[in-house]
Amino acid sequence: MTKRLISLALIILLAGLPVLSACSDEGGEVSDTEETSADTGSGYRIADYSIIRSDRAEKPELETVMHLRRTLNAICGGEMGITTDWEKEPERELEILVGAWERDISAQVREELRGDDFTVTELDGGRKIIIEGLTDKALAEAVDYFLEEYFGYTGEDTDMAAIAREYMPVIGDYSFEGECLLRGLTVGGRDISEFVISYEGNNELKSLAAYLSLCIGELTGVTPAVKSAAGGGAAIIFTADPSAKGWSITISDGKAVFLGANLSELTKAYKHFVTECLQYGTRATGGAASLPSEIHLTSADSAKG
Repeated sequence: MTKRLISLALIILLAGLPVLSACSDEGGEVSDTEETSADTGSGYRIADYSIIRSDRAEKPELETVMHLRRTLNAICGGEMGITTDWEKEPERELEILVGAWERDISAQVREELRGDDFTVTELDGGRKIIIEGLTDKALAEAVDYFLEEYFGYTGEDTDMAAIAREYMPVIGDYSFEGECLLRGLTVGGRDISEFVISYEGNNELKSLAAYLSLCIGELTGVTPAVKSAAGGGAAIIFTADPSAKGWSITISDGKAVFLGANLSELTKAYKHFVTECLQYGTRATGGAASLPSEIHLTSADSAKG
């Protein structure tokens, strides 16, 4: 995969902080500020940081977080605190946020990511370090990058005595951008990340909803959830109605409704949407796509070419 920059200007602007950065040889973005010395780095002791993980973290993410903590403890010779992003947990002065979804600043960083993107970001003068990736793989790669780039840890064979240090280095900003055919997709003015894909009236439609979710995931890196009912939010809905003639796709008011008399007709609607609207299989890498706020496609229109 190719390393490219993801703009974090909005995040830094929201945090009210200036940014000084330059391109590194790695293709990422690093701080221009040099460490004041090999010992003091950012001026904050590593052991004084608390690691904040998601309260909803599952086993792969927990293993990544514990690997980070064990390694940093070995580097600094201390014992770092660790807790979750549960809303009642107080905010610490010095924090390393690893996949901490419930923290606003962490959520803002996540909004810039797609697929296997990851980022390592320093905010508030080094008091907050955010390590984020949308997938377990991306988060693990973010932690590996953090440990190797800033501490020299390259695995179990690393000479820990040679990389031992007391203070956190200056982190700056670095982002890795995975490959997605689309860097953005909006449907009816809503970002695809806001959508669920639902099926109504026929459980056989679940497979179509799942296929479309996977297709969108391959294109954009965002895989919408599949549910049996849409609820009140943005949704792509598969609906079977025996009285319908042919198939139709209607986008309006934050909803994209696929209507057909049966599974066969809805499969035709699905194929039209994927190949014609999303251009799956023929789209070039990069860029973004936007489907109109109001659209009505039918099998009759498709037959006309």
